[in-house]
Amino acid sequence: MIAGKLPSRKEMDPAFMWRLEDLYESDAAWEDEFRAAREAVNAIAAHSGRLGRSADALREALDAQFALSLRVEKLYTYAHMRRDEDNANTFYQALTDRATALMVSTEAATAFFTPEILAIPPDTLSAYEAECEGLAVYSQYLNEIVRQRPHVLSASEEKLLAMAGEIADGPGNIYTMLNNADMKFPTIRDERGGEIELTHGRFIPLMESADRSVRQAAFDSLYGVYRGFGNTLCASLSGSVKKDIFFAKARNYPSALVASLDPDNVPQSVYDSLIAAVRQALPD
Repeated sequence: MIAGKLPSRKEMDPAFMWRLEDLYESDAAWEDEFRAAREAVNAIAAHSGRLGRSADALREALDAQFALSLRVEKLYTYAHMRRDEDNANTFYQALTDRATALMVSTEAATAFFTPEILAIPPDTLSAYEAECEGLAVYSQYLNEIVRQRPHVLSASEEKLLAMAGEIADGPGNIYTMLNNADMKFPTIRDERGGEIELTHGRFIPLMESADRSVRQAAFDSLYGVYRGFGNTLCASLSGSVKKDIFFAKARNYPSALVASLDPDNVPQSVYDSLIAAVRQALPD
């Protein structure tokens, strides 16, 4: 049963809330790890120019890269999920921004990995994998790098694209703040005439109501608010589309669609077939 007024987080049963303390026991602990990870980002440069020297050098570099990525992703996850508890909380907005900046710094600092790996002759890379048991866990990762060779740029170009990460995230971040923090939805009446504060989470259950007037009110109320922000939403979407086109062109893809599918190794023909199958199944 849907309650009337949306409860605050303090009013919720802890059984239905995540425990981010399992990641870091406090914000202070997060800060300590953030400083340590930032130092690790600076230290990763020590592997530059060494990946092709030997199997052991490649393994050590990959171990360091993946360990760093896990640390940074954990920092980002904590900050982002704290923000998700209340997107209007400026403290955790700032924490998320810092974590995002650290991720971008990490990507820029490790941008030399892919070009250096591709510079290793294929026979030599295969010999490294056969020689070093520790490289077995990276087999799929290395195969994917080789597969995407036509779209990999020079180390300096890869670093430049990585540094643009925060700018590229702009349209998505604007939409998130607008959709989850700034938009306020009205109250509607349920089947019994009671007042219900409309939210994203309550929208689908209300749209499944047996009462048509409730479904109509929920639909009109939600999309009425979106309509009021139509210009902002269109500008945000336009920025996101332009970002996708830019990165697709920068990496020599024929389209943004192909670029978005390639990381998962999905041909465009598969995507087109799925769309066609859905359209064929639609009623006339």
